[in-house]
Amino acid sequence: MQRNPLAKPARADADVHLYIDMSGGIQPFDWIPVVADEVESLRDLAAQLGKPVILRMTAFSHGLADDSAPIEVTAAYPSDGELADLIHAIPKASGGTDFHVVYDRINSDDSRGDRRNIIVSDLQWGASPSLLNKVHPVNLEYLAVSNTRPVARGKFMELLVLANLPESHPII
Repeated sequence: MQRNPLAKPARADADVHLYIDMSGGIQPFDWIPVVADEVESLRDLAAQLGKPVILRMTAFSHGLADDSAPIEVTAAYPSDGELADLIHAIPKASGGTDFHVVYDRINSDDSRGDRRNIIVSDLQWGASPSLLNKVHPVNLEYLAVSNTRPVARGKFMELLVLANLPESHPII
């Protein structure tokens, strides 16, 4: 895998894009607490900056779903209930994990290169030969989620209650 020598490092953290792994091996109660923690950090950052932080979310697996609409995160928004609604609204993807679709999306658009891009994943994937020729974006980070269901279950159940969705809901 190559690094792009011409890519510039990310600017301030005021524009964040989460790419959420929706492959078969990861469940919502694995990644929802990680996203909730990241949003809480962004609320703190917005309070420090005195201005909203822009958040975008995109689901991926072996393909990419559409980007969510930009969300202006402030010190007070989104609340946990509003976050549950935003998570529910993310266009979904399914299948196996393939990070190169995220690399291609970020590298194809200069404005994405200026964002802080984060892959939220269980990091269970097989490196394909095609990945060796891909340029890894300089401003891409990884947030690992745990597949240990009991650890993450508390926050997930809280968000399900706030969203009035049953635990077995197929798209959250």
